[in-house]
Amino acid sequence: MNKRALIFIALVMVIAMVAAGCSSVPKKTKAEISGIKTRVGTLESRVGEVETKQTYTERATQEQAAAIEEVKSIKMVNTNISTKARVSKVSAKMKEIQACLKSAGFYDGPVDGIKGRKTRKGIKDFQRANGLVADGLAGRKTWDALSRYASGSNDAGESIK
Repeated sequence: MNKRALIFIALVMVIAMVAAGCSSVPKKTKAEISGIKTRVGTLESRVGEVETKQTYTERATQEQAAAIEEVKSIKMVNTNISTKARVSKVSAKMKEIQACLKSAGFYDGPVDGIKGRKTRKGIKDFQRANGLVADGLAGRKTWDALSRYASGSNDAGESIK
């Protein structure tokens, strides 16, 4: 055999091996993607369970704070700032945040003053859309950006009263 025939045979063998190996790659990729999707689904359901528990815990905490305040008010008549008033103030602020998120198009739940899963998601989505750290907490920077959507605000984000 001459040199050209050997090169041709070697080239045909290489092409055959490459073609045989390429047919198994899509099958492996599909199997890996399916496994990843299953794991993602499992993790999403676990996150949902944790968020539900957190919502119930927050509601229970508010109810406990109100109950504690009732007991304190019976024992002490002259207290500076009651726990109930603080809970009411926090709830009022959360209602304001929910109303602003709703006005900005990032929240579709009830404006009830309870920081539930939809409220946390709305805050995070708003933060991402505005280049803020998406931690789900309405801190100073988030509130500065969010307050533009308060009812009775002008374009500069200042409250009109």
